[in-house]
Amino acid sequence: MHSDDYRRLQEERFSNNDGASFLEIFLLSQLPFVLSLFSTTVTSKIRGSYSINNLSLEFASIYIPQILLLTTLSEYLNLFYILLCFVSCTALLCLYSTMNVKNARWILKHVTVEDSKLPCITSFRSIVNSFSIICILAADFKCFPERYLKTEIYGYGLMDTGVGLYVISNAFTNSHFTKQTTKEKVKIFPFILSTLKKVMPLLIIGVGRYIATAAVQYHQNVSEYGVHWNFFISLSVLAILNELLILFVNRINTVYVLIVISLSLHEFMLYAGVKSWVNDDPSRVGFLASNKEGICSLLGYEVIYLCGIVIKHYLPRKGDKFEKYFSSMYKFLIAFIVCTIFTMLSEYTFGVSRKFANCGYIFWIISLSLISLIHGVSQEFILYIFNVTSLKNEKHVSVIPLIMEAINYNGLVFFLAGNLLTGVINICVPTLTVNSTNGVLILIFYMSLCCYSVICLYKKNIRLR
Repeated sequence: MHSDDYRRLQEERFSNNDGASFLEIFLLSQLPFVLSLFSTTVTSKIRGSYSINNLSLEFASIYIPQILLLTTLSEYLNLFYILLCFVSCTALLCLYSTMNVKNARWILKHVTVEDSKLPCITSFRSIVNSFSIICILAADFKCFPERYLKTEIYGYGLMDTGVGLYVISNAFTNSHFTKQTTKEKVKIFPFILSTLKKVMPLLIIGVGRYIATAAVQYHQNVSEYGVHWNFFISLSVLAILNELLILFVNRINTVYVLIVISLSLHEFMLYAGVKSWVNDDPSRVGFLASNKEGICSLLGYEVIYLCGIVIKHYLPRKGDKFEKYFSSMYKFLIAFIVCTIFTMLSEYTFGVSRKFANCGYIFWIISLSLISLIHGVSQEFILYIFNVTSLKNEKHVSVIPLIMEAINYNGLVFFLAGNLLTGVINICVPTLTVNSTNGVLILIFYMSLCCYSVICLYKKNIRLR
């Protein structure tokens, strides 16, 4: 196919998308968490083994169903969940019949959280990373439904969730409010060096991505972030903002105030003229105008990051009793219902827009994050009870599949490997002309390479930042 014709196909596919329904995207976003629970149950007896059989079983039970339900089997998503509910209810009844209720209560009151790295956060971060990696390449194949692509302005797109959830997952690594430290005078020069060390990799990747896509003339929808801007540059700027934030904020109550002020300011700016400037002014003269979409959404993403800090604050810490999880789940459930209601209200008033990261989008991302953490905590508790044989001697068992632990251990490497492989595949293969079967096979091969790269590093305890 002629390059101009192929480019036209790309432009048609990635433009003017209105997204899917709230329910469909909600079910899809929870798919990896459900499959993770299934995989952990299946492989519970061989946990920690690096054998080909174990890793293959984990990969086949977590990632192959995701790829299929995102592509060729996307129309059977509802049927999958109906079958899943039946199987889950049956399994839970069997578990309950063999479970000693007194033992479960004993676990809640006496078993403590032994690791500062909570399994639910590890699960959340690795799932966001892997789901994003699958989608960025799957989007280039016709077997990936167009309604899952990023929306043009308003709507629910599956790929719209990746940006917000990735920002939330970064917030979960913030330990500033979980440490009881005295306020010390900050030394400027070491602080600048430390900030540059954290930001530079993202900035290099962001600038490199722009140069690479421009060099190979890869199709970029400028209405997403702008001409030069991209997601990595947004992450770089947010990292700088949040490093500066730590200098002035030492109480979680202050974060609440910042959320309210930032969200109010963001919405005021959007309706004071920023929204019409971004949507209606075609001018791309100067850096600001060329990248107005990426720059104007920054404050909204900062609100999401601050909300992530608040969410993490309510999770248990090392040394807390297991029952703290249930206290957290109750609060998360209430907050999830409230955020979902506000998302629905926003849909019919302000709209839900990833492009502007407006209040509707913020409520939507927070609601998805909360329900995902509830799933993660439920998985941890259920599988802990399932694995306990001797309560007095049993330590806190691992409930995370080995592949997911490896992904979280080298998250940036995994994400970078996926982006590089996506670029290579798009250069070598005209993905939009590939049939569904070959598209799925390419996606499975691609995902296996990404997973293999981080598993090798994880086996050797190599962590690249």
